[in-house]
Amino acid sequence: MSRPEDRRQAARILTEFPLVLRDDKGVVLDDRALAHDVSDKGFKAESNGVLRKGQFLRFHLQLTEGQSMGGRGRVVWVERTDLALWAGVEFIGLSWSDRRRLRRITRPSEVAWSRIFDKAIKAALFLTATLLIWGAVTSYVWRALLWNMAPKVLATLALGWALREIIRPRR
Repeated sequence: MSRPEDRRQAARILTEFPLVLRDDKGVVLDDRALAHDVSDKGFKAESNGVLRKGQFLRFHLQLTEGQSMGGRGRVVWVERTDLALWAGVEFIGLSWSDRRRLRRITRPSEVAWSRIFDKAIKAALFLTATLLIWGAVTSYVWRALLWNMAPKVLATLALGWALREIIRPRR
């Protein structure tokens, strides 16, 4: 029986995780199984237990040290080799938080948040400076006030720039 690899619709984590498989009644089918090709839709199980196509089961997947997840699944395909039984398990009962955690692992964000943050800070500083200059040019009261506040404004800008340099990740 061939595996439906051409039907993949989600990115996979190409590694193996410890896996415990139980039937719907809670009886352990295999407590030393491995999960391969984990995605937010399901995983490929390597097991020494007995699994059938269409079978519903419960699983407990150990993602990393201290991070695990569990839920219900359905076996969508089974293939036996000389070494093990391979099965595709589709998630049926998976909590929203576990599905979201898997999506974060399989589809990491490509957004450069630090660059967006830098541009937003620069835009805010430019807008503030533009408004202050316009106010100073058009108002007698503001001109005098800004002249008195100039050292404080410069010190605040210097501190802001220093803070930005401290929290910026090194590349």
